[in-house]
Amino acid sequence: MKVAIGTYIAFLLISIVPVFKDAIAPEAAQTRRWTMALFHGVHTMLLSWFVTGLNVTAIYFQVRETRAQPQNHALSHVGLAFQAALFAFVAASWIGRVRFPYEGFERSWGFLSPWYELVGWATVDNFIFAMGQAIVLRTLLRQERRGAYGAQTEPLLRA
Repeated sequence: MKVAIGTYIAFLLISIVPVFKDAIAPEAAQTRRWTMALFHGVHTMLLSWFVTGLNVTAIYFQVRETRAQPQNHALSHVGLAFQAALFAFVAASWIGRVRFPYEGFERSWGFLSPWYELVGWATVDNFIFAMGQAIVLRTLLRQERRGAYGAQTEPLLRA
């Protein structure tokens, strides 16, 4: 609980408070330019990578929890499949909707980092979430096939 509260407080301080501060007390043009550059830099070069890392880590914890307590889940196979397909579609659609200024960048592997930092984070994060839901669905289906839970392991009547 403390980690969740700390995370929300950090999010407020990093993301929302500067925007409200700028709206309430606008700075001079030159100062504002530097403030927004710093704000943008922190978000694109640090936070977006951190959030993507958390998305990847979340898959591990979801699968671990699903395996640890197979009888206590409320996950729908249809819901997981739908989320996986929908977020894969959203990830693919971001590629065509957001333009990256390619001038000055060679189309090589070195180009991927600035692409991700400026526009690609939405594509990557949606794709990771889609793959995570597909992996959780696969885990559930494999557990059912092995008989890890279900009608065979649950009593018909409880005392």
